[in-house]
Amino acid sequence: MRIHGVHLQGLDTPRGVQKLACEPGYTLFLSSDGDAVRRLGDLVRSLVDAAPGLAEPGRWVSGEASDARADVSLSFGSDAYRVVADLGGRRLALASYGRDRAGLKRAATEPAEIRRRLEAAGLPDAEAFHLLCNWRDPATPAEAPDPTDPEPARRSELREARGRYLMLERRFKELGQALEERAEIAEHLDDLEARVTRYRDELVQRARSLDSIAMHREALRHDRERLRGAPTLRLAGVWAGLGLAAGGAGIGYAVGPAGWLASGVGLAVAGVAAFSVSSARAAFGRNEARLASLRADEREVERHFRDETQPLRQLIEALQLDSSEALLRVASEYRGLERLIESAQIELQQARAAFPEEAESELRDPSPAGVEFVARAAPAPATAAEPERLIDAAARAGKVTRDDLTARLAPVLPVYLRALTGGAFSQARYTPVEGWRFHRVDGTPPVSLDDMEPADRLRVRLAFRLALLEALAAHTRLPLLIGPETGFSSASDALALSRALRRLASVVQVLHFASGAAPWSAQADRVHQLG
Repeated sequence: MRIHGVHLQGLDTPRGVQKLACEPGYTLFLSSDGDAVRRLGDLVRSLVDAAPGLAEPGRWVSGEASDARADVSLSFGSDAYRVVADLGGRRLALASYGRDRAGLKRAATEPAEIRRRLEAAGLPDAEAFHLLCNWRDPATPAEAPDPTDPEPARRSELREARGRYLMLERRFKELGQALEERAEIAEHLDDLEARVTRYRDELVQRARSLDSIAMHREALRHDRERLRGAPTLRLAGVWAGLGLAAGGAGIGYAVGPAGWLASGVGLAVAGVAAFSVSSARAAFGRNEARLASLRADEREVERHFRDETQPLRQLIEALQLDSSEALLRVASEYRGLERLIESAQIELQQARAAFPEEAESELRDPSPAGVEFVARAAPAPATAAEPERLIDAAARAGKVTRDDLTARLAPVLPVYLRALTGGAFSQARYTPVEGWRFHRVDGTPPVSLDDMEPADRLRVRLAFRLALLEALAAHTRLPLLIGPETGFSSASDALALSRALRRLASVVQVLHFASGAAPWSAQADRVHQLG
């Protein structure tokens, strides 16, 4: 979607004939008169949104001004339209260009039909358009609706009830899906803690037994190395004794009794050495037997551990976990999900009771008298559920799944968070249990929008919108209409916002209404000075 230009004539402000072309990037509407630029921003928003209250008398012109008119040129791909408000005649019309581009042809005059045709061409539904494409500082009061008219208040209440109902319904579905993913653990919850305790005891006992076996094995291996060479060394004594015995016998035979004495000593030495060799070999054999016994004990310890812990280990593997601690954590999450399911079920029932079926049909096909004028609609308060409402709106506008949109949002959101919060926030994470949580760079626990200071909340809310529009650009390009009140009042904040808008304008169209030139003019592709 692109806004090509705004044509104004006969208005109180800005006066005269105004032909304001809009760049596909960053267009700045600038005026020193804050009220004038605010009224222009409201008028352009209403033209783009084809608001039924647009031609309401007295809003843009004072007294009789039969020639007062305003129109905006839009395109959705190859389809081009012009929304024309005859402010003097209090009429609203939609004209479309034919395929031959020969000229404009009237397409519709009723507000509901105009809205329907524009939505069919690519304009987001009213809620999505207000949430995604419009930004004014929520702290700055907008024009309030007429308190004597009950219809806008009733419709606003219905819209809020419907938004909460849809959010609860989606949350209930997400919790149910998360519960199904952990369904394998449900039948093991009753005695899981006791089984994990036994598993840990078995782990400790196994470790102790294996340590004891390892110590004994090390000692036996040391003895084995000592005994391995002993028989060879002691065989030398046997041979020495036998040699002495043989030599002594020869001497005794030739010389006399002294030789026979030496022969006896040699035989004694050989006998002692032979006994020592036999003892060493026996000791070596016993050592090998004890080592084999230790190997058998080790296998028995492992077998006992496998048998005792097999059911729990199989559960850990089935859930693709890596430890018993992870198993207990999943069990705790499962119990938490069960409690949340019960709570969500109660809230969903209450929301259904507060949101009758006739309200839904009324919101889907609003009557012209009941549709709120966008410039008068007070912004909804910031809540922790706002990011979810924005993602739902973007998913509808781009006809894309939430998962795809969230995946595209992940690398973009940190850039805008750091830029608009001065580096205070750096990341955002979503879980079905906690919703969106925003991480500070100082390492403090992540917080929701409701937990932030008002200034941080304002910056994070805008950062989320800008990032979402950039992420959505892969599917559909929606313009951002911002200002004049942005909530970024200091010079450093304004500079950060201007740079963020410059980045966004490289992807989608930005129309900025401002009452001060610096620093916006340096970043804009086109500046319309309104006096």
